[in-house]
Amino acid sequence: MSNKPKQKILYGAGAMGKRAFEYYTKIDEKAVFCFADTFKGGTEYCGKYVISFEEFLEICNDYEVVICIFNLFEVGEMFAKNRVNEFIIWKDYIALPIEERLSENYFERLKQIEVKNDLAKIIYGAGEMGEYALRYYGEDNVFAFADKSKHGEEYLGKPVLSPQELQKYEKTHDIIVCVYWYREVTAYLESLGVKKFRLWETIDDLRVLEYRNEKDTLFDYEVINKLIATDFIQTPEKINNFHNLYLKLTREWVSPLGYDKISYIRTYNDNKWYGFYNEMAKYANRNVKYFDGPALCHGIRLDGTVKYDFETQNIMEAGSNSEHMIRERNYECLYFTCGPYMHYVEPFYNEDEFLKYKRLLGKNLLVFPVHTLPTIEMQYDYNHFIEFAVTEAKQFDSLTVCVHHSDYKSDVTNLFRDSGARIVTCGYISDPSFVRRLKTIISSADAVLTNGLGSHIAYSVGMDKPIKYFSQKVEYSITAGTKGSKNIGKDDFPLKVALPTDEYKITQELLDVLDGCYTFSKIKTKEEMGAIFDISKRVLLACDYKRSRYTEGLRQTYRELQNATTPEEKLQFRLMKEALPDDYDDYLKKLGV
Repeated sequence: MSNKPKQKILYGAGAMGKRAFEYYTKIDEKAVFCFADTFKGGTEYCGKYVISFEEFLEICNDYEVVICIFNLFEVGEMFAKNRVNEFIIWKDYIALPIEERLSENYFERLKQIEVKNDLAKIIYGAGEMGEYALRYYGEDNVFAFADKSKHGEEYLGKPVLSPQELQKYEKTHDIIVCVYWYREVTAYLESLGVKKFRLWETIDDLRVLEYRNEKDTLFDYEVINKLIATDFIQTPEKINNFHNLYLKLTREWVSPLGYDKISYIRTYNDNKWYGFYNEMAKYANRNVKYFDGPALCHGIRLDGTVKYDFETQNIMEAGSNSEHMIRERNYECLYFTCGPYMHYVEPFYNEDEFLKYKRLLGKNLLVFPVHTLPTIEMQYDYNHFIEFAVTEAKQFDSLTVCVHHSDYKSDVTNLFRDSGARIVTCGYISDPSFVRRLKTIISSADAVLTNGLGSHIAYSVGMDKPIKYFSQKVEYSITAGTKGSKNIGKDDFPLKVALPTDEYKITQELLDVLDGCYTFSKIKTKEEMGAIFDISKRVLLACDYKRSRYTEGLRQTYRELQNATTPEEKLQFRLMKEALPDDYDDYLKKLGV
């Protein structure tokens, strides 16, 4: 049997594929057999033939497949459906030197904020981040690695110590935790009696997140500005123009089988989603970076369940349902509630544009069908739902259907279009104008019909739009093929029980159910919202943006604002007290601080 490595098929005949091609062929000029591309089959790229997806399926098992495009979700879905299970994902920085991998800004920022000392380093974490740290500090300055599962081995030419050995080194060496899951590791080290260690700046300092996650979203500002200005309400077909530029999450963490390993960046990325953060900062008249303001938490969690960790402890939610869960994890954090985020959003159309659009629609029924997600498909009797919606629309002048971008080409959308419905879409998750379009779309409705349970219900109710729920069985399938009933759709789910199914209306029962996660009474004035952004940044400055010093910075800011004399600082102190536990003063007294 030959051990010769297989030639590669690079899936994606574009700039990323070209970089992968240059990297592989520099090592072995025959490493790449061909390119494959959904849209460019039959052409040539980098001197190699480009095969179609159909041709690719016939030969892919004989080659090593490397995915080299931005939109991993779509390709992962296609691969899963056709049982293409063996492939690797090209990491676009792999061919770059370490300085460029981290980006120049990132690297320079790291040098500015790094703790300086002359002690030899012990890097906890014999993995990718540990490799970055080794190259950053230089091999001569690193004594060893430490790792719970790899001790006794060598990593990158350095011995790997066990965590238990670190106690004897903590006074003479600089022990640096270099793992993404640092909370578990730091708790483990403390349980072993290891007290003197620190987090590497890439983990501990919030500012470097702006550089580490530069490619989480679109990073070509010319394209961003074009995307923000595009009208997907009256020209939804333009959604296809941006499809391959859409990046929902950090590429290297994406799996076609699910959203594994993303929780460590979740809330920080939430500030980049939908455009809510931009709109709330604009409302507050503040120009603040994503990591300076409070972390927005998205989703509808009636039971208060929190399924992700927080990059920062300054948190903002529409309601207070999750506060008790968050306080269990971190008692001292700022937890602001501000009512429905949609309240702070400027619509996509100005008044004249909206009136013109509304005249076009007349009395309008807006439909939100249950939608797919990048790795999840929804199965339901859509013919039944479409027939019901079309019948309901006879009471109206027009029928508008708001579809998720990933469903724009779906059978459901096509059938709605064939029935005479007007199709609209809000855009992509990382598009700052997403919520602006959504606000205009909901504003144009006289009533809302849905068969899906989600945030759009609260947004519609918050904008005083009567709503009706079409109850039907909805199942989901992950692209790997696992099936099951979606939990949010269980018959005893409170939102489902409270939704009216007989007529378009907003019931008190529905308002009561939504109140915990979309607390309408907590809406903030412009001055209050500005103060919240100011408090958040003030705390972060006090702790020098270090998560490990957050509590110290919080207490310092609290004590300073207790003695507030100006109206601005008095407002900040009132809002800060509201965002802390009711017994916070007593809590500090018991601690003696």
